Amino acid sequence: MKKLNITFEENGRKLRLVRDSYANNNATYFGLIDDETGEPFCDITVNLHFSSKTIIELDNDFRNYTSKGLIKSVSKELTDCYLTEDYSGYCSYPVLKLKEKYIE
Repeated sequence: MKKLNITFEENGRKLRLVRDSYANNNATYFGLIDDETGEPFCDITVNLHFSSKTIIELDNDFRNYTSKGLIKSVSKELTDCYLTEDYSGYCSYPVLKLKEKYIE
């Protein structure tokens, strides 16, 4: 897990941005952890496979169970621009372009 030097506030909790990979497929994800306890707070993205034009989707739980302010702050930090809105099954989600500094 790589803890990034970026923190956010949500309901009085200080949250730190982390970048890690899943054990089962080695795909990268970004998440937030409680800065005091180190406990996971939520995933922001899932299963990123990097290319020069990395497009990301925000995780459903992140979008549904965190404040609009936190979503906006995290999106602004991680991404260069809002590209479009896409649809999957019964819901829509924002499609964003990851900032170059986060692409390996």
